[in-house]
Amino acid sequence: MPVGRPEITFGATLEAALAFAGVEVEGWMELAQDRVGWKQVIDGIWDVEQEIEVHEVLERRAGVV
Repeated sequence: MPVGRPEITFGATLEAALAFAGVEVEGWMELAQDRVGWKQVIDGIWDVEQEIEVHEVLERRAGVV
């Protein structure tokens, strides 16, 4: 690994999060350029009726707790 390179990049983290949410990660960068289409993809994530356990620190940071 080159010196100074992060272990995981923002893009890799985003791809992992999209995959976890069930979003097709192939070509997400191109789709994200279309604001209306990307909003539909992101809004569709919350339509999934799935209980996901969120870490307490993330809840606090989001202001949920």
